[in-house]
Amino acid sequence: MGHAFNHTRERGSALLSVLLILGVVSAVMVALLGRINTAVRITQNAQDTLSARYQANSAEALARLELANLLERNSGAMPNVGGWNGRATPVPLDDGLMTLTISDHTDCFNLNSLVTPSAALSVRPAASRVTSIWPDAQQTYRVSLRMQSQFVSLLEALDFSRGEAQRLAAGIVDWIDSDAIPGRLGVEDGYYTGQKTRYRTANQLLRSVSEILDVRGVTKDVFERLKPWLCAHPSTSPSPMNVNLLTPDQAPLLMMLAPQSITSDAAMRILANVPVTGWQSPAEFWSHPSLLAINPDSIILDQTDITSRYFILTVDVATATGDIQQTALFEAAIAGPRLSARTWQGQL
Repeated sequence: MGHAFNHTRERGSALLSVLLILGVVSAVMVALLGRINTAVRITQNAQDTLSARYQANSAEALARLELANLLERNSGAMPNVGGWNGRATPVPLDDGLMTLTISDHTDCFNLNSLVTPSAALSVRPAASRVTSIWPDAQQTYRVSLRMQSQFVSLLEALDFSRGEAQRLAAGIVDWIDSDAIPGRLGVEDGYYTGQKTRYRTANQLLRSVSEILDVRGVTKDVFERLKPWLCAHPSTSPSPMNVNLLTPDQAPLLMMLAPQSITSDAAMRILANVPVTGWQSPAEFWSHPSLLAINPDSIILDQTDITSRYFILTVDVATATGDIQQTALFEAAIAGPRLSARTWQGQL
């Protein structure tokens, strides 16, 4: 009787052991399957991202051809005839839709014009130089007081107070320039290294407008107000604005050129009456009745043009697995449009 009881207890223990082993194995299998599924999703997302970027890059080739044709058709004045500026072109894909948008990118203040080149720190051997349309990394920069003042005028036209406009302008100048001496109302490394998250100023030209989010005073709200009016071109020259493409709601860009002479109403009136075929020369633009009293100097004249030098291509790729957006900055050159910069962001 006792032997039978022991035998039954041993069978029960063996059954419990088997069930325990099965439970452990099942838990391990569930964990492994979870990891496998995660790995598969990561791999699939990577493949989807790569595929979407290949598609976006192919769109750049198409855009380059379209820009070349646009520049050839408008070798003189470049108005918005045909509505090309900002027009979205859908391109069906096997698993989604790609949308291409080519826009003029001269309707902005070039933040890199806030500085001007100064003496280089040193000269590298020619063999080690990297060919790039961006200025040499060892080039040094100092403030351009003229353009800093113009930037302040733009900010005031955008309803920033004069004090806030001056602080923002000074902060961005000190972020870009090469010295470590704060300008009037500006800050240098001493300010940023004293923050909770320590960092230093860039001391180089901006590659993207979003970089100013690290500048003192540029909050997300301030950045959203400024973003539509700013650009970062690979040059310290002021961006020559194509006055044939400016619209009345972009009056502040015209006001900043002569803030004491061009009022908001005058700027909107001028831009509401752009000739259908565009002004045929900057001189014709400045002969507008509302501008006759202004005697623009060479710097202001260089900031007004009848054609465009820079263009922005936005490629939106939407698929069942997610979306990505890629932007490319093109510069009109003698040999044809050339890529200046590219950024992308994805949600796959």
